[in-house]
Amino acid sequence: MANRDKNKPFWNRNSNYGIFLSQYEGKYALQAGKHTDNDDYPDWVFMSKWSKSKGEFVPDMKKRPMGVYLGEKHKAIEALEFMLRALKQT
Repeated sequence: MANRDKNKPFWNRNSNYGIFLSQYEGKYALQAGKHTDNDDYPDWVFMSKWSKSKGEFVPDMKKRPMGVYLGEKHKAIEALEFMLRALKQT
């Protein structure tokens, strides 16, 4: 299913695949996906759950957007500034 919000900032990594900056109820996330002229398509991943009978994690039926959840705006800024400082030190 495509996103309805056409105003999401998008960083084009390569061939219209990249990262969206998403916001929902005051919380921010980076979300992988593809941007086209017609629509935006997030990448989805299946959740996993612990199986007591198998003694390991197994795929669940539930999917969610592939992303990094950063939290409220001030926490998102803090997280991204931290990563930028770490990247400059490498």
